[in-house]
Amino acid sequence: MSKLEEALLEVIAEIQERKVQRRVEPALCTRVEVMNEMNDALNRLYTSKKIEVGHTVNDRWIKVVR
Repeated sequence: MSKLEEALLEVIAEIQERKVQRRVEPALCTRVEVMNEMNDALNRLYTSKKIEVGHTVNDRWIKVVR
Protein backbone atom coordinates (compact mmCIF):
# COMPACT_ATOMS: atom_id res chain seq x y z
CA MET A 1 0.00 0.00 0.00
CA SER A 2 1.32 3.45 -0.91
CA LYS A 3 1.79 6.31 1.53
CA LEU A 4 -1.02 8.17 -0.22
CA GLU A 5 -3.41 5.26 0.22
CA GLU A 6 -2.47 5.02 3.89
CA ALA A 7 -3.03 8.76 4.33
CA LEU A 8 -6.45 8.55 2.67
CA LEU A 9 -7.44 5.66 4.92
CA GLU A 10 -6.47 7.78 7.93
CA VAL A 11 -8.56 10.71 6.69
CA ILE A 12 -11.57 8.45 6.13
CA ALA A 13 -11.15 6.88 9.57
CA GLU A 14 -10.90 10.33 11.22
CA ILE A 15 -14.10 11.52 9.51
CA GLN A 16 -15.89 8.35 10.59
CA GLU A 17 -14.63 8.66 14.17
CA ARG A 18 -15.83 12.27 14.42
CA LYS A 19 -19.28 11.11 13.31
CA VAL A 20 -19.27 8.27 15.85
CA GLN A 21 -18.35 10.74 18.61
CA ARG A 22 -21.17 13.06 17.53
CA ARG A 23 -23.52 10.05 17.24
CA VAL A 24 -24.20 10.75 13.57
CA GLU A 25 -25.62 7.76 11.72
CA PRO A 26 -24.58 6.28 9.44
CA ALA A 27 -20.96 6.86 10.45
CA LEU A 28 -19.55 6.95 6.96
CA CYS A 29 -18.02 9.67 4.84
CA THR A 30 -18.66 10.93 1.37
CA ARG A 31 -16.13 11.65 -1.34
CA VAL A 32 -16.95 15.35 -0.92
CA GLU A 33 -16.00 15.19 2.76
CA VAL A 34 -12.68 13.56 1.88
CA MET A 35 -12.03 16.22 -0.77
CA ASN A 36 -12.92 18.99 1.71
CA GLU A 37 -10.39 17.57 4.20
CA MET A 38 -7.77 17.54 1.44
CA ASN A 39 -8.56 21.14 0.48
CA ASP A 40 -8.33 22.23 4.12
CA ALA A 41 -4.94 20.52 4.41
CA LEU A 42 -3.72 22.20 1.22
CA ASN A 43 -4.86 25.56 2.56
CA ARG A 44 -2.95 24.99 5.81
CA LEU A 45 0.18 24.01 3.84
CA TYR A 46 -0.16 27.17 1.74
CA THR A 47 -0.69 29.38 4.79
CA SER A 48 2.38 27.91 6.46
CA LYS A 49 4.33 28.54 3.22
CA LYS A 50 5.18 24.87 2.69
CA ILE A 51 3.68 24.89 -0.81
CA GLU A 52 3.26 27.42 -3.60
CA VAL A 53 0.11 27.56 -5.71
CA GLY A 54 -0.56 29.19 -9.05
CA HIS A 55 -2.90 29.08 -12.02
CA THR A 56 -2.72 27.17 -15.27
CA VAL A 57 -5.19 27.50 -18.13
CA ASN A 58 -7.51 24.80 -16.75
CA ASP A 59 -6.49 24.23 -13.16
CA ARG A 60 -4.00 25.19 -10.46
CA TRP A 61 -0.45 24.02 -9.97
CA ILE A 62 1.05 23.10 -6.61
CA LYS A 63 4.75 23.00 -5.80
CA VAL A 64 6.61 22.09 -2.61
CA VAL A 65 8.73 24.96 -1.28
CA ARG A 66 12.28 23.77 -0.64
